[in-house]
Amino acid sequence: GAADGMRAWSTVLDGPHLNDTVDTLTLPPLDLQSITRPVLGFTHWYALDTRGAGDAAWVEARMDAAWVRLEPAYGYPSPTGFTGQSNGWEQAWFDLSGVSDLSDVRFVLSADVSVALSGWTVDAVKLESGDAIPPAFKSVTGPGESVELGPLLEVVAEVRDDVEVEGVDIIWSADGGPRDRAALTTAGGDLWTGGVPPVPPGTQLTWWLEATDGANTTVTRAQESR
Repeated sequence: GAADGMRAWSTVLDGPHLNDTVDTLTLPPLDLQSITRPVLGFTHWYALDTRGAGDAAWVEARMDAAWVRLEPAYGYPSPTGFTGQSNGWEQAWFDLSGVSDLSDVRFVLSADVSVALSGWTVDAVKLESGDAIPPAFKSVTGPGESVELGPLLEVVAEVRDDVEVEGVDIIWSADGGPRDRAALTTAGGDLWTGGVPPVPPGTQLTWWLEATDGANTTVTRAQESR
């Protein structure tokens, strides 16, 4: 299925990708030279075998008559590109600064001679300008579902951004009541720390984090602690 609407692009819509192949999808013409920092964004999922020579997918651009692999914001999951299993639908962003035309950009899947899985599916492709890439949570450390809530529910988050993280907040609700919010404090580098003030024993606490770079916002999934 598609992530957005009814249509998506896939290596094979109803089966595994081909073996021993290099498949490409070139984007349509669009002059990028007048756009301030063009950013290519899309939603995708993949299932690619990592055994043997392995299968992988990536995005590349034609520069000075040569195709060059582009690095996504926050990097590929593997040195070979997108490979293995994605965590369902994921977002990816590529800075196209230095690319003259969108037709100089293409998606690539390279597969070896064995073990074809579901392949690569891409949807919701868009072109934006400026600071279009939202912050990304690399890790969040906090109490799980069943904990003895002490004087402070402590949370440590590692948050990255292609420009700069402006702030990270923790939002919470006690026993389904009104939402409260508190700012986390930067702890150097990409680390942010903070927590929730004391709550009575047995309180059902639902909490999540929100990070912003001033132009974009990323929210983690809600977690529960008691």
